Amino acid sequence: MDERQQPVVVIHNENSAYPTIDYAPAKTSRDSERSTNSNQPQHVCEMIGLALALLGLDSQRYGTPQWNPLSEIIKPGMKVLLKPNWVREYNLSGAQNILCMYTHPSVIKAVLDYVLKALGRSGEVTIGDAPLQSCDLSKLLWHTRLDSLVGDYRNKGFNVNIRDFRLRVQHPRPSGDPTGYTLVDLGTDSFHSSRDYLADRYRVASYNPKDMKSHHGAGKHEYLICNTALDADVIISLPKLKTHKKSGVTGALKNFIGTVGRKEFLPHHTKGYPQAGGDEYSRKSLLKALHGELIDILFGDLSQRFRIIGFLSHLGVSLSRSALSPFDREVIDGSWEGNDTLWRTILDVTRILQYYDRSHSSMSNSRQREILTIVDGIVAGEGDGPLAPTSRNAGVIIAGADLVATDATIAKLIGIDIRRIPSIVKATGLRRWPLTLIDDFDGIRLKSLSNGEYKEFLLPELPSLKFVLPLGWQQQTEIA
Repeated sequence: MDERQQPVVVIHNENSAYPTIDYAPAKTSRDSERSTNSNQPQHVCEMIGLALALLGLDSQRYGTPQWNPLSEIIKPGMKVLLKPNWVREYNLSGAQNILCMYTHPSVIKAVLDYVLKALGRSGEVTIGDAPLQSCDLSKLLWHTRLDSLVGDYRNKGFNVNIRDFRLRVQHPRPSGDPTGYTLVDLGTDSFHSSRDYLADRYRVASYNPKDMKSHHGAGKHEYLICNTALDADVIISLPKLKTHKKSGVTGALKNFIGTVGRKEFLPHHTKGYPQAGGDEYSRKSLLKALHGELIDILFGDLSQRFRIIGFLSHLGVSLSRSALSPFDREVIDGSWEGNDTLWRTILDVTRILQYYDRSHSSMSNSRQREILTIVDGIVAGEGDGPLAPTSRNAGVIIAGADLVATDATIAKLIGIDIRRIPSIVKATGLRRWPLTLIDDFDGIRLKSLSNGEYKEFLLPELPSLKFVLPLGWQQQTEIA
């Protein structure tokens, strides 16, 4: 697809909701003959079908049984990755409703049916992500019945797999991508290279800073990417519509962080405050500096050697957190709009996914795989995302071929000024390994079907749903 010609599609149905579906394998011969579409909820399946239709895919056959929208990008024999957003099986806020945490299986199933129609009986489909180290993925898969769904497809002869791309987990299980990983060093081409002098202060919460330092330094910026993603001919990204306290939004670009096997390859913030070159918190604070030091001790080598030090550090972290004001509690660990680190990581990983040629072990000047984004916003997450969001019944499906235009649409819909999200702004105008062809956000074309009413318009005309933003972003709402 030429994304210059492609609009971003927004399907809105305020009455839409996820179904409760039994994904258990068929047990009778009659059941085994049923279509893989038979249990698909009409509202979710129809919304995704409409999104693909409005993208103009296989338009000549639309409305006929032969309509095969993904056949324009997926051919028989290809390898396809469905990249959902799994994060974790529970909401840190304690909320009982966790539907705002992960890509819902009914959305995955609707897309999977279109993928399998394009592949026929050949090719391979993988559903995979690298959620948080603390995520109990077996529990999440059981809760969503996604494992039973995939088992049902496999029993019918389809080559569909679920893969956990993490190499480190807190819950015992066979870990990692069975096809392996590729270490990609962007070196001076990394967005981090202009800040090499700060690399020893790069951090990702709950990981040993020494490990981070071994992968990011002067002239070296490495990422460990799962081969399932790099071997894919097509990636269909299925992010969850959510606010994110470190990047503003989580969407098309941010979703590719889940292709990295180990989190210590992923700089999320820089230790310290802006006047000292950091973005861990917004202004000088002895208490927050102490908090950062205690975190380093807790997850550094000392905690492995001396458990008592780890215990005291954990106690100190708990005390320091309780002493912070409600607003300041959010402005730690880079959780605010001044984070100048995470966007660099997001764009580095996204460029690798778009341009790395594994057969030649190098970045290519041409795109190596087709990428399509379909955003699950039926139930979205607002507030303290991504780990403690509040559910928002947004009733939205967003689809786009251009990653940046899709994220700009997400930001506009949520109600964050696009110009304040560096992962979107900095992704434009790249001469080498470009991520978008657009140069004007106001010129992004939209096709919308909202509660049955069809419209075509430009991005500035898209109404905002006015999500509640993370506290560190609440001053960055759009100016009406």
